[in-house]
Amino acid sequence: MLDHLPTLPLFIVYLDTNATISGKDELGMYRTLRLRDRVHHIVLHLPSSILHKSLTLMEEPFSMLEHLSLLSTTNEDTNLVLPKTFLAPNLHHLTLLGINLPKRLRLLTSAVSLVMLVLTNIRASGYFLPRLLVARLQSLPQLEELSIGFSIPIPCPSLERDLLSKWGALMMLPNLKHLAFQGIGAYMECLVAQIRAPLLEQLDIILFDQIAFALPHLSHFTNITEGLKLPTMEHDLGHSALHVMCTQFDWQIDCAAQICSILMPTLFNVEELKLKFYEQMMPTEWQDGEVDHTMWHELLRTFTGVKELHLCAALLQELSRVLQVDDVGSDPGILPSLQEIVCEVKKSNFVTPPQGC
Repeated sequence: MLDHLPTLPLFIVYLDTNATISGKDELGMYRTLRLRDRVHHIVLHLPSSILHKSLTLMEEPFSMLEHLSLLSTTNEDTNLVLPKTFLAPNLHHLTLLGINLPKRLRLLTSAVSLVMLVLTNIRASGYFLPRLLVARLQSLPQLEELSIGFSIPIPCPSLERDLLSKWGALMMLPNLKHLAFQGIGAYMECLVAQIRAPLLEQLDIILFDQIAFALPHLSHFTNITEGLKLPTMEHDLGHSALHVMCTQFDWQIDCAAQICSILMPTLFNVEELKLKFYEQMMPTEWQDGEVDHTMWHELLRTFTGVKELHLCAALLQELSRVLQVDDVGSDPGILPSLQEIVCEVKKSNFVTPPQGC
């Protein structure tokens, strides 16, 4: 059919969630990839074996390509890598999930028109140091969205020493509006210590489990970035923008309290706080006050300006106990500016704050 149609722009989109791609579809996809001067848009979410064959057809430049999204539906580390000879000078959006960039991230030096760069599910074979990433970002002045996500904490212990000791020069990202990161705190610290993003509006952080957090560079970064001082903050317990990857509920609260304490200067302007839990009911082991109230107090004390507190139904009983006065009438002294509590069930129901708030 392509042989008899006009030379119109081509969009290649194949989302294979069930690994049932037919031989005919596979041949058609390979045939279209060979028409690289006409391809503007590629979205392939496929098993690694199919993606591997597709990547071998991307060894030459795609002069018109603007959008590339590749996702491996295979969980294991298959070491899929974009060909080092792949070039796309007009690329605006690049999303790789479980696919590695060529060594030393050289593709980024030629993709100078990138507006969105998403590199997630980075496995051990694709790990790169933050100073190398920062060096490559210097070639991307139009970048508005950057997302870096690792699937493992760190490949080997010696790499953490490199993170803390070898930094590059400070670099400006003049148009960056959204920064997302998943990994260890040391990597995040090294990254934000080397960049400035004056227009940043959204910061999403997922940190792997650790006992204690020391994030002075993140604290400084958030303090000097005016766009991050927003009146609303969401903390989704168990699945969130501010999320520590551990299964213990009390650990989640403790780690969140540590991070919020570090970011306290930025949180002074928060007037609306949303606490969410993505289960309909609190697990039995977390009910009846099993979580030490001190942990909740340490978390909530960082939000001195909050006027409106949103709670999901699963957290309502737990937080009601935390906010009320104790048996001897002692006020916990948290959320001093609180005026309203909103319980979010199927419909938003407004609830009178417990006594002593």
